[in-house]
Amino acid sequence: SNRAFIYKTDDGGESWYEVYDSLSLGVLNSAVFIDGVNGIAVGNNGNALYSYDAGESWITSNISPVNLYSVSFYDNLNGLISGANGLFYKTTDGGISWNTVISRNYKNFYSVKFKDNYFAAASGEGGTILLSHNGGFDWTQEQRITNNDLYSIGLTNDFRIFAFGEYGTVIYSNMNKLKMTSD
Repeated sequence: SNRAFIYKTDDGGESWYEVYDSLSLGVLNSAVFIDGVNGIAVGNNGNALYSYDAGESWITSNISPVNLYSVSFYDNLNGLISGANGLFYKTTDGGISWNTVISRNYKNFYSVKFKDNYFAAASGEGGTILLSHNGGFDWTQEQRITNNDLYSIGLTNDFRIFAFGEYGTVIYSNMNKLKMTSD
């Protein structure tokens, strides 16, 4: 359905209570807290929700004409959102404003993560992995080794990249060489 829900826990996940419910907002795909009180959730139809009170209440905003799939912040100012059709959105002011970044790769990117203020990675449709070495302003495509959609990406402290996708696909880097395992 197009109903959006947000639930919150105050006891480490033992119990949850609803803090947001919308019949018309659409699906929410990702949420992150920038610090202990400021959070953002993104979803379909370019919708974003902001919380300034540790998730107790949420304010809606629309920042894009396309679906938004993932949000990641390096610190309280620098953030990235990945979206449909190769679009990314970058903020340097904690999400007050977002600048559109066109990756020139017109796939849907389901996950984006910051490693530090400069290095970011994104994964998405058709096994596509993009890397940025300047905080998400420019993106380069890694060699594609699968056509399976990649729904989640992770980065380690030693710059290893892990991507997870459909049919049990797991891709990981080892010294800039991508490898794949699959169940």
